[in-house]
Order: sequence, then structure tokens, then C-alpha cells
Amino acid sequence: MDWYPNQCQLKDVSYLQQWLEAFVASFERLIDVQSLEPRRLEESGSEVPLLPRDVLVFLSTQLWHSALHLSSTTEHNGNTPHPLLLIKFFIIVCRNMENIDPEKTPSFVFETIKLLNFCLEQLKKGQSEKSSLEPVVQYGLVLCESLFDPYQTWRRRLAGEEVSLLERNKYKFSPLALPEELPALFHESLQDSKNIPEFLTLRLVHLQGAVISGGKKNGLLSISPQSVEDLFSVLQVWCCRISAEPKDTRLPRLTLQCLTVMIHLLHSSSPVERQVEIKTILESYFQLLNWNRPLNSDQEDRRSWEESLILLQSQMLTAVPEILQCADRPVLQAIFLNNNCFEHILRLIQNSKLFQSNSCRPDREVVCDLTTHFLTDVKVDQVLEKGADSITVHALGVLTAIMSNSSSAKEVFKERIGYSQLFDVLKSQGQPTKRLLQELMNMVKPSFFQHKVMTFLPKI
Repeated sequence: MDWYPNQCQLKDVSYLQQWLEAFVASFERLIDVQSLEPRRLEESGSEVPLLPRDVLVFLSTQLWHSALHLSSTTEHNGNTPHPLLLIKFFIIVCRNMENIDPEKTPSFVFETIKLLNFCLEQLKKGQSEKSSLEPVVQYGLVLCESLFDPYQTWRRRLAGEEVSLLERNKYKFSPLALPEELPALFHESLQDSKNIPEFLTLRLVHLQGAVISGGKKNGLLSISPQSVEDLFSVLQVWCCRISAEPKDTRLPRLTLQCLTVMIHLLHSSSPVERQVEIKTILESYFQLLNWNRPLNSDQEDRRSWEESLILLQSQMLTAVPEILQCADRPVLQAIFLNNNCFEHILRLIQNSKLFQSNSCRPDREVVCDLTTHFLTDVKVDQVLEKGADSITVHALGVLTAIMSNSSSAKEVFKERIGYSQLFDVLKSQGQPTKRLLQELMNMVKPSFFQHKVMTFLPKI
């Protein structure tokens, strides 16, 4: 089929529908809304034709009117294509960035954001059919991602790939300038994420990470006190969501990765460029890490919440060393120290209930406290591995990361906490496991404790 229709053909409703369906069918293989893996760029743009500008402008005007297809209260007259078909069309068009005017944000971007707002509001209210709304949101978010992170910097980062500044400077296309409507969409959706399907919340957080990673200017515009608060709200809602099935941990993990990239961008920017300080983010971070149990919840809900909180705490602790992996690490370590990070982590260990239940331990475990392990020759291989020490092991790893290669951080730790107080807290938790002692050895070396801890670790 001819991909270059004239104005008369575009105004023919029947022809337009057939043309769109044929276009999308020809290139739909380039779209994958299920995966967050980076796609190969060579698969994308080379075969997508460069379309006349007036075709894009005309179909942009059709996008908002197509929302009538999704309304349960309004009958549509069939004069506009379905929004999902139009969004798929624009995703394909954007695979060839030559189709996008770099000087002006295309009107279909604003129409897409309006459509996303409409669909998400309908979902929050429980109106209309989910089956018709959810795909439009899912594809609409993918469309936005392709415009604000055209080289998939965020996806590549999630895959463990580092994108150098040298490579980024060679990019031919820049991300579109961030319209104020998109941060507003994030806020309206994420602050009320409990009323949105979790997989769509995941895609919203993913898009926010893409905006931050796609370009520094857009990233700094999108990082505000409000956007930070919304991400912490997402984590809290995830914790409180009751589920009979094991919870999917992808959402908290992705949200923490988004917070990490926020901190890294703020850390690499000047004070006048920031809307929020790293100190403020860390205050909220440690507050959530030591979150108290919600009141007025029944036993079943409380147990579910506690299990979710343990999962979240483990992920938050794991994220701290990742946050510290950045340029000018000593400065970021100093910010952590100024936020009383050692005290927060020690409090987390103290408040942990995971070591209090002696009844859960096998009878064959040796009754022996931490001091005995340091001062006697009891063999650690008699101590059975157990998962209950997960939070403490993670917490010790975080203390190690914060003090790593920083004499000043080690001095602060000795002054504010000290090894003696830490060991007293650990002793109160009961019998240690092998992996706890291993983590402790990693933390205290080199020190006079190292030889004693080494003595009790089993030969591997």
C-alpha cells in the first residue's frame, strides 16, 4: 500500500482506517510492550518510512477525539480510528526519529498525555472496561518513552550497561523537551497508585526513570519534592497491598532504581539546578526504612504487611551500595553521614523482630552468643544457615559500603556508634549464622577483630 496518502484520502474514513491498519500490521513487530529489555536500534528505524508532516498533524487531531471509543457514557460515531491503533501508529513512526520535528513538541504528544490522563482517571474510578483502557495506557507510556529516551539509556542501565558521556555526545537525536503535562501526569497517577493496576504503576515508574535518564535537562525538571514523595508513596502502597499470592518485587526494585538515578543526577548537578536536595531524599529513605506498623489493621493484614516490609527493607538496603556507586563518591558518603545513616541502620537492626523467635530454630543448633564466637574456639560450621538474619546481614553490608575507602566515615562510625555498641546489639539478636559472621568480617577488616572472625569461618 502507498504510505503517502493525500488530504482527500485522509478525510475518507474508510480509507483512513484501512491505511492505518495496513501500516501498523506492516511494522507492529517493532513494538514490544511486555519487555523492559533494550531493543536493538538497528531493528527499529531503518525500514520505517519518512511520512509527510501533514499526515502526522492530521492524525494528531484524531487522537483526542478517538477517546470516545473508550467512554462508557458516550456513543462514538465511527468517524475516528480507535486510540490504540493511532498510538501504535505513532510508536512506529517514532522508531524513525527523522519523523519528529526537533524544534517543536509534536501535538500528538500533548494529545497522548491527555488520553493517558483520561484512561487512568477512568481506571481509578472503576469506570469503563479495564480491558479497553489498560492497553491504551500501556502503549501510550511506551510511546512517551521512545520520545523522551530515544536511545534507551534507562533500559540499558537497567540491563547493567553503562552509557558513557562520549557515546551520548555522538547521538544524532535529542529527547523531546519535557512538557509540564507529563510530570503532572506522574503526580496524579503515582500519588494514588493504590487505585491503579500494579503493572501500570510499574510502567509509569519506568517512564519516569526513562525521562530522568534520557537527558539531563528533562531529568532535572522532573525531579521535584513532589515526584520524590510520589515514589516513596508507591513503595508504601506496595507494602500495604494485600495479596494471597507471593508479591511481585519488580515494582519496589524499579522504584528504588529510579530513586537511585535521581540521586545520581542531582549529585552531578549544581545547587542552582536542583529543585530538591539529596539530603531531603535520604531523610525520606531512612524514614521509610524504619517504617512503623500501620494501626487499626487485623492480624492477617498485619502479617502480610510485615512480610512485605521485610522484602522492601532488604531491597532498600541492597540499593544503598548502588546509590554510592557514582563519581565523587566521598561527597555522597558525607551526605549520608550528615543524615545520621549509621544511627538509622542500627535502629533497624534493633527493631528487627526476625531474631526473637527461638522456637523457630532447630534443636540441633548450638546455644552460643556472639561474644562466645569471638572469644572461644566454637566452630561456626555448627551454626546453621537461616534466612531470618536477612535484614541484619544486609544492614552490615550497608555499613561496610558507607565506610568503604573513607577514613572519615570510619571515624564517624567509631564516634557515634562504635564496634562495641554494634556487637552488643548483635548479641541481643541471639545466635549468629555463618553468613552474618562473614559479613561482619567484611565490615571490620582490617582490625583486631579480623583474626578472631576468620578463625571461626568454615573452610570452603
